[in-house]
Amino acid sequence: MTENLHYIGSEALSVLAQGPISYRNEIAPQGTLTLVQLLRTQREDIVLSATRTLRHLCVATGFVAYHNNQQLITQTNGAKQLTALMANSKNLYIKVEAALTLAYISLGNLTTMETVKRSANFSYSLIMNLLHCGDKKAQLTAGMALATFAYNSTSQQREMAELGGVRLSWFRAFLESDDEYFRCSSAFQIVILARIITDEDKAITSAMGIRILIDLLENSVNDAILTLAADCVARLTHTRSDVGKSLFLSKSCKPTHRTGSFQKVSWKIGNITRNWGFPQFK
Repeated sequence: MTENLHYIGSEALSVLAQGPISYRNEIAPQGTLTLVQLLRTQREDIVLSATRTLRHLCVATGFVAYHNNQQLITQTNGAKQLTALMANSKNLYIKVEAALTLAYISLGNLTTMETVKRSANFSYSLIMNLLHCGDKKAQLTAGMALATFAYNSTSQQREMAELGGVRLSWFRAFLESDDEYFRCSSAFQIVILARIITDEDKAITSAMGIRILIDLLENSVNDAILTLAADCVARLTHTRSDVGKSLFLSKSCKPTHRTGSFQKVSWKIGNITRNWGFPQFK
């Protein structure tokens, strides 16, 4: 097969992997080895595509992880290949995308987490350094990689803290950006990383991130942003109990205001799912 067909095939699998759950499980057994082999090609667009496709096979909406698929990737040396790309690639986007895919392979899976960390080139300091690379898109992806590694894992948060943690000031430009995608992604990241942020109290940091997510759900008119913000909220409800409570207390202590706020959000999400043809529930 030509390289162009390799690229088209990977992109097609990426789209399918983001669809129904059954597609992920059908693709993984035969597709994983092929995708891992594509990580070794010289064409950077193919490497990027294969990296992202592997990520989509591992995790779905709300950070629901597919452990069997994560295992398949590590068993075919995918973690080793991705770690080498993160450490040695000259392409900045490949480095950060590889880091994020490694985080997805490790999400909620102690076995694959240990496999990733045993790789000779792996280090959280490499990802932290990417937060200062100067490219906003790459920085945001690096931040998501750190947040995903830290998600519901106090041991990984402790390791990051021992390396010096991160600073809220590193995320300010994204949190205050006019770009809703930047605000949404960085808001989720600072809530997850609140315990290792050294220049602000964790409660204030969490509240700031939650407020941004709720504001986007209430006020954005962009379906893609509403979908991402709703996904971020779904992820956060599976974390610390205080975060879940904060989501419902973020706007006001008055129950009537809070109910109206979430009715508005639910109505917006309902419109999106209705347009996509999902079944509707009262």
